[in-house]
Amino acid sequence: MNAEQETGNEWCKAARHGARALLAGAALRYRRAMVLTTPPIVAIGIVYVCLVVLSAVATVRRNGIWEDDVRLWEDTVKKSPGKARPHNNLGNALFSRGSFTRAALEFEEALRINPDYSDALLNRATCHIYAKQYDKATALIERSLTLRPDDSMAYYDLGLVSQKQEAYDLAIRRYQRAIALYPNFKQAHINLGVCYLASGLPDGAVNPIQRALVIDSNDPLAHYNMAVIRARKGEAEKALVHFQRAIELKPDSYEARNDLGVLLLNRGLAREAPAHLARAIQIDPSRSQAYVNLGSCFADLGSYDEAIHSYQKGLSLDPSSAALYFNLGNAYSLKRDFQKAVDAFTQALKINPEHPGALAKLQEVEEKLSRFAVEKHHTVKRHALDERRRK
Repeated sequence: MNAEQETGNEWCKAARHGARALLAGAALRYRRAMVLTTPPIVAIGIVYVCLVVLSAVATVRRNGIWEDDVRLWEDTVKKSPGKARPHNNLGNALFSRGSFTRAALEFEEALRINPDYSDALLNRATCHIYAKQYDKATALIERSLTLRPDDSMAYYDLGLVSQKQEAYDLAIRRYQRAIALYPNFKQAHINLGVCYLASGLPDGAVNPIQRALVIDSNDPLAHYNMAVIRARKGEAEKALVHFQRAIELKPDSYEARNDLGVLLLNRGLAREAPAHLARAIQIDPSRSQAYVNLGSCFADLGSYDEAIHSYQKGLSLDPSSAALYFNLGNAYSLKRDFQKAVDAFTQALKINPEHPGALAKLQEVEEKLSRFAVEKHHTVKRHALDERRRK
């Protein structure tokens, strides 16, 4: 590999997308950023919430959901329209199916029948959290706490609101309160760990996630978040173990597949990474990160046409990504297609004039393009002179 290739690959690595920490229950995630998303993984970043709140909430608040739960509770509501509990349970069933608007209406009906129904208050609050209506959610949760002051789920939901608003110190205190009331609250332990990680405290994140794994050693979300923590701490081998376990438990995890690919790539194992990144794309072809990371694998391997194709696919999904244009420019430069590299770097700077490195790379490639034009001119001139001499 020549010096130019080494420089280009270094720039590609600087832009890989990787790990996020996943939240639980009303669930959170962690993320890294190439576009890529830390050192050692290039950028294990910060939480993204996977609001499955009611799957965690609902398991606590209902007595059991049968296989055809929506139909079951719809039938129960018809037979007992004046009872709050069937409306609440129908709301849970609808929420778990993704019918959030209908679920909210059922929770509201339960509260109309019984305004002091704390489960319905918290479930309606969950709908507000999902809709990012945090003030409304907080008001309902606090009202629920006046009815049940020691409800661990209410403190958990308050923690979730704070976490969604990136008030991590407050979220940590609220999750700690939930855990004090219910020590085996797995989702609260996971989210507590994610909050520590989001606060830049990976050492503090270890114990809560370890506790979650003691409670349930087969929780893929806990293994995923532990992998993210280990990667952030520079413990690549431990991260690898937990990423692999997360995938064993949940083979269709986009995050685990993508982030494992990034981990392998950043450890210099570019030949092992594409299989995981390609699988991430199969799982969710609508997200750009895996395309970016796959492109970086191909760039590391010197397969620049395939790298360019992956970056272009990523741009078709995320055309406003300066990082993608930056990686594309690097790939064109490594291929010595300097004009297209100039175009890509220029577009990156249009999107983000403060992009780190794009201006320097643009100037570098423009200089190469200028030298290439001069060399081409001299070459054409020499050919013409040679032709004249032959005549």
